[in-house]
Amino acid sequence: MSVISARRRHWCRRWSASKVGQATARLDEALKAFFERRLAEPYLYLILDARYERAREAGVIASQAVLVAIGVDWEGRRQVLGVELAKYPKVVDWVENNIEETLSFYRLPLAHHKHMKSTNMLERLNQEIKRRTLVVRIFPSPQSCLRLVRALAVEIHENWLEATRYLNMDHLREHKKENLRALAA
Repeated sequence: MSVISARRRHWCRRWSASKVGQATARLDEALKAFFERRLAEPYLYLILDARYERAREAGVIASQAVLVAIGVDWEGRRQVLGVELAKYPKVVDWVENNIEETLSFYRLPLAHHKHMKSTNMLERLNQEIKRRTLVVRIFPSPQSCLRLVRALAVEIHENWLEATRYLNMDHLREHKKENLRALAA
């Protein structure tokens, strides 16, 4: 008997459908608590992005927009603020109604332009999500898609909290002071 078949037999014996259901329920509770947490601090930058995953809904395979919200706090650290499913028309309507906010980039301190104009952060985030969702290809339900992407987002969030600062917020503080001086003059 091979090691792989021994592992499969061991795995199948240890995880009944009810145990998998219980583990999934615990994971859902933990993810819900994380994404419904109160955001106690202000986030100076809010970055939104969507990627599409295929999921089966009512027997039909459809693309689901998975929206990811990232914030940068006063310490310059990135944090995942939210992950939700949305329909394509809702996303388009929101962007069209808030286009001025997307152009606010030009009001940022020049030192922040390098990080905020680039999509590198989002590309890395999406690359990691894609790497993990590619094996699934078509999710059995939108909820299973959301569960996996949220679990990945929590993992990435924790890594970002331990990483070095993404932005030096002293530049923003100085930029605000200069703007106030200009208004007072």
